Amino acid sequence: MFRMLGVFLAVLVLAGCQSVPTISQDYDKNQSFAEYKYYEWNKPKLQYQPDDVRIKSDLTEERIVEAVNHELNTKGIVLADKIHPARFTVKTYLIIENRTEQFNDWSMWGGYWGSSWGVGPGYNHSSTIYYSLATLQLDFIDTTNGKLIWRGSGIQTFDFEQSKTPEQRETVIKKTVAEILKQYPPTAF
Repeated sequence: MFRMLGVFLAVLVLAGCQSVPTISQDYDKNQSFAEYKYYEWNKPKLQYQPDDVRIKSDLTEERIVEAVNHELNTKGIVLADKIHPARFTVKTYLIIENRTEQFNDWSMWGGYWGSSWGVGPGYNHSSTIYYSLATLQLDFIDTTNGKLIWRGSGIQTFDFEQSKTPEQRETVIKKTVAEILKQYPPTAF
C-alpha cells in the first residue's frame, strides 16, 4: 500500500509540473537593450530537436511566432521594415527530451518490540516513470555582430496527449511565451 502511495505521489508531482514552466534567462550585461526596438525572424523560424514528425508542425511554429510577436509588440518592439532595419534576430528552438525517474521503496517487517532494523523478512520495490521535458528556447542575436544578446527558456513536462484541441495547444504556447518574455528586457537594464 505504501509503495502505491509513493508512486501515486510521484505521478501527481510530475503531472502538476505540466502547467507551470520553469523559466530562465541569460543575457549580455554590457548591452544597452534600449537599442533593440526592431527585429526579424531567423530562417527557419523554429528548429526542432529531435526532428520528430510527432512534434514538428507548421501549426506549432505559427502559434509560437504569433505569441512571440504579440509579447514583443506589447513591449514596443516590432518587426523590422524597409525604414527601420532589424537590430536583432529571433531564433526559437523546441527541444523534447525523454526522461526516466526511478523510485525505490525498501522496508523490513518487524514486530512491535523489534529494533530499528526490524525483525523478519523485508521487501524492495522499484517503480519507474517515463516522461518527456519540453524546452522552448528564444535566442535574440545582434544583427551587427551575430552575437547572442539574450536567451530565455521555459521547461515543462510534455505529453503528446496533453493538449488535444488547437485551442488548448495555443493556450499552452501563449502562456509559456508570455512567461519567458516577462523577463525581457533584463531587469539589470
